Amino acid sequence: MDEEVKNEENKDNKALTVGLLVLGLIIVLVIVVLVASKLLVKTSAPSPSPAEQSQQAPVATESSLTGPMTSTEMKEVPAEFPKDFPIFKGAQVNAASVTDTGPNVVWMTDTDLSTVVNFYNKEVVSSGWKIVSSEKAESGTLLNLEKGTVKASVGISRVGQSNQTMIFVVVQK
Repeated sequence: MDEEVKNEENKDNKALTVGLLVLGLIIVLVIVVLVASKLLVKTSAPSPSPAEQSQQAPVATESSLTGPMTSTEMKEVPAEFPKDFPIFKGAQVNAASVTDTGPNVVWMTDTDLSTVVNFYNKEVVSSGWKIVSSEKAESGTLLNLEKGTVKASVGISRVGQSNQTMIFVVVQK
């Protein structure tokens, strides 16, 4: 019986590891797309004046990796992000983008992992989201959510050996 429990735990850990790996790849992809869109704008258009920059709309780009995408380098929550989605108090936006499938936001906080995980487990349900699946490991948690036709994934993990916790939300509308 103990062997069966160990096998189940190993399967759960493997599934979570795969989920966190996929989440990590998504983060890398978002960063690459943001950098690429910045380079495209710099090389294909004259530099706007500071007054023009403050009124500039998002730049539409075409990426062979992600398909059509509208993206800007944001340090704030995009307007397209669901207004009813809980945001951890004190977390700072590290990166954000809007793709053709929906907004993505990465937050960083100095709050410990378990406190952030507990917040999202409670607050997403209180906000009307349904937890479709949840994967948990020592290094982080992945929540797959839905509310009506909107789906979201929340990845919460420690950042290396630091005391920081990363919160990554991908919304599909």
